[in-house]
Amino acid sequence: MKDGQELEISERYTVSTEEFLHRLMIQSVRMSDAGGYSVIAGASMSMAHLTVEGKDVCITEPAEKKMTVVEKQRTTFEFEVNEDDIEGRWLRNGIELQFSVDQRFSYACIRKLHRLTISETYRSDAGEYTFIAGRNRRVVTLHVNIPQPPQIINHMQPLSVESGKPARFSVEVTGVPQPQVFWYKNSQALSPGFKCKFLRDGNEHCLLLIEVFPEDAAVYNCEAKNEGGVATSSAALNVEVSEVVSPETGAPLSPPTIVSPISNTSTTEGESARFQCKVSGEALKISWFRGEKEIKQSDFFKMSTFDDTCQLEITRVYSELEGEYTCVARNPAGMVTCSAHLKRNGQKQIMDITSDSQRHVSSSISTSLSSVKKEQTAQRPAFIHPIESYVVQHGEVARFHACVSSMPNPEISWYHNHQPIKPTKDIVFHSDEMTNTTTLIIVAAFSEHAGQYTCKATNNSGEAVCTAALAVTKEEVTNMKEEIEANIEQEVKVPPVFRYKIVPLEINVGSGAKFECEIEEAPNVNFKWFKSGTSIEESANCCILSRQLTSSLELLSPTKADSGVYNCKATNQHGSDTCAAKLTVTEPAKVVDRPESFSVTAGDIAALEVKVSGTPELKPKWFKDGVELSSGQKYNISFSKMISSLKVLSAERIDMGEYTFEVKNEVGSDLTKLNLTVLGWWPLSIHSMM
Repeated sequence: MKDGQELEISERYTVSTEEFLHRLMIQSVRMSDAGGYSVIAGASMSMAHLTVEGKDVCITEPAEKKMTVVEKQRTTFEFEVNEDDIEGRWLRNGIELQFSVDQRFSYACIRKLHRLTISETYRSDAGEYTFIAGRNRRVVTLHVNIPQPPQIINHMQPLSVESGKPARFSVEVTGVPQPQVFWYKNSQALSPGFKCKFLRDGNEHCLLLIEVFPEDAAVYNCEAKNEGGVATSSAALNVEVSEVVSPETGAPLSPPTIVSPISNTSTTEGESARFQCKVSGEALKISWFRGEKEIKQSDFFKMSTFDDTCQLEITRVYSELEGEYTCVARNPAGMVTCSAHLKRNGQKQIMDITSDSQRHVSSSISTSLSSVKKEQTAQRPAFIHPIESYVVQHGEVARFHACVSSMPNPEISWYHNHQPIKPTKDIVFHSDEMTNTTTLIIVAAFSEHAGQYTCKATNNSGEAVCTAALAVTKEEVTNMKEEIEANIEQEVKVPPVFRYKIVPLEINVGSGAKFECEIEEAPNVNFKWFKSGTSIEESANCCILSRQLTSSLELLSPTKADSGVYNCKATNQHGSDTCAAKLTVTEPAKVVDRPESFSVTAGDIAALEVKVSGTPELKPKWFKDGVELSSGQKYNISFSKMISSLKVLSAERIDMGEYTFEVKNEVGSDLTKLNLTVLGWWPLSIHSMM
């Protein structure tokens, strides 16, 4: 028997008998094999305790020590150990998981990989998950968020923009999980490219139209989706067109028109390809794009314009150059585009040459090409077209273009007044590895953007730097300061409202407990924590961390006294909001005092007492020789004030021996053994001899 339960003989448990010797063999001992073992032969019993020392198993650190999932989503924890087929155990908040009880939890071991999966996660699953292998363990904290459908906090606003200037629509979107955002023009889906960019900064999503013309005037839509639903916002774009006069005729300038668009083309690898189109209009500026990247003049790409014919020639076509090509024609009155695809048919076939001299020539050419290719693999960057200084008006688009020659392609870095620049919703980077061109776009340049700009190209062979200056002319902005202050004053009149409230926690003594909450956007918020109405201050055991919109309370080593109702109150000058949750700190059942032996005179009452601790409901039990005892004529068992008492009402010789006391609750168990000695004279039994 093990822990009072009869063992089932199997491949792991085998029993053998040799005359008077009975042997139980456990093949490949596991941590779960630890416990009390007993063997019964007739009316006799023998007991022993098996302790299993865990191996020093190396467990990899988790990729994330804190995981956040949305309720009803699938959750997976994975740990890797350094040996195959190591037995692992999983605990949640200190309590071992019983996979046969809750079918949502499953545990799989694939050689060194140990995986715990929750097929459908609920809020009650939040907590601390511990993986134990050998004598080591790793811990991951799981947070479960309630799904929230998308909500648009700040909607798109109608825009009226001058032709040729940038336009930007923005929305602020919340939701759990994070919604996906899609943009539409007159119900037609938009894709990011040379014409527009999709930008994101936190919950703010932007549609940036780099240059708008009359044909861009339309109703633009934003659609935010997640598993909880859909939210939409829309606004109209009006493009203001000032009358532009042709310098040649003096008549109003008309926007360009596509007379004949470019067509799809295909060619053999290594051969050339051409795109041609005809465009009518005055003061035209022609640009070519591959996908969303602008093409610059190079050995690969040659662009030309003659009368109304625009041509792009690709001198040698390779697989990397396949894709969509676009011709963009613009003038101050508007813009038109046409697109087509380039397809590669395959590698160029080489004719069978039988002549030895021709083979020699081919071999020589191949060798020369290989040599050229090797020479090209190490070329220090050099700027063919460095960036140039120029002046823009306050609020206008500023662009720096550079073309760099390098092998391999360099890493591009931008600097403003010697400080590195990072891309934001107002600063956009463009790079085309195919044409080795790079562009820095400042969507709206203001005085703080003025200064020295540096473009740095770096590869393994070295680096190159070019520098230029940007000047921003200041325009008088009437009452700007007053308008900003008025907008700020209007925005700040927002009381705090909790977006994510604290949730109830149930943990074991000594395990960390952390409450976290978050409010909607609001100014000057102060967070305060309370327990049962009493203010909580930071201490060695209590850490409070508050930021602009979030606050957390962490109890590093909680005890039973820390159980109770906790509140977080968020306050500013416009109002307050409160959220509350209960913390339950559980303590596994434990034997506090462990008396080892008692002595009593024969015929007297033997009182065995054990003091325990733990979270109710505690269930104490007494055993002698593996058999559970109960109150009756022989024994009186009681439990009061955390003390369990066993009274042997009239001690006899047969009552001597080892007694076992066991106490259990929902989160753990403990036991101790006591020896009872009965003192006195025992009558001799005399048998007559026949």
